[in-house]
Amino acid sequence: VEEFIISNPNVKVFLSCRTHHLKMIEYDLSSISFEYVTLNKFNEKQVFKYLKIKDINEEKIKNIKEKIKLRNLFEFLSIPRFLYYFSELIQNKNIEEIINLSRSEIFEDFIYRKIDKERDKKYPKSENYTIKRVLEELALVMKIFQVSQISKDEFFTIFKELNLGNIFTGKGLIEKLCNKSLLKDNIYYLEFENQDFLDYLASKELSRFEKIEQVFFDIAVEPHLKEVYTPWFYVMPFVLEQNPNMINI
Repeated sequence: VEEFIISNPNVKVFLSCRTHHLKMIEYDLSSISFEYVTLNKFNEKQVFKYLKIKDINEEKIKNIKEKIKLRNLFEFLSIPRFLYYFSELIQNKNIEEIINLSRSEIFEDFIYRKIDKERDKKYPKSENYTIKRVLEELALVMKIFQVSQISKDEFFTIFKELNLGNIFTGKGLIEKLCNKSLLKDNIYYLEFENQDFLDYLASKELSRFEKIEQVFFDIAVEPHLKEVYTPWFYVMPFVLEQNPNMINI
């Protein structure tokens, strides 16, 4: 980049990336006198202005507003790239279908379409399925230990203990997971780029257990006080949506 700037003094150079990527390269850019601009999330007016630009009519937007408030999705849709995925969802499904989708179904579409869309073509498509499973298992482990971030050393320990090496090569593992999935590499530790992703993926993995009710109470409920651990309050709505029979327990 520096060589290009020196060779082309009359050219304006703009670089863009997510903030956690900048942390990994800011030392290399320190000798260049860049001006930095942070793009904030959209506010409500900007969200719906974007949807109008995508040729979505007023009636649909009105219904979408109700949906967002009902499902607490505004914080999620205020992130431009997820608003883009949502606009694609609107174009692929009619508004009645979207309004009736549960929050779990919306997250399912967002998360897994994001992974598929950003897949590196040099890796086989089948590896995407494994990436999804790794993320789900990692999310559940993080919820069990009630943490929102883990060190890279802890990550590889989990990777080894879950025997994931048998199905997923460790070569470039963190790069595959962070550059083209839902994890952020913050140099010293890893975390999901959105807390809701962590909660949803943990619920997805939990739902794979045969006796999910028993497993949930074993890992999410304090045994003496019989109260749900605070971090699991955010997972529980997803679990109940995916397993409605648990509501009566």
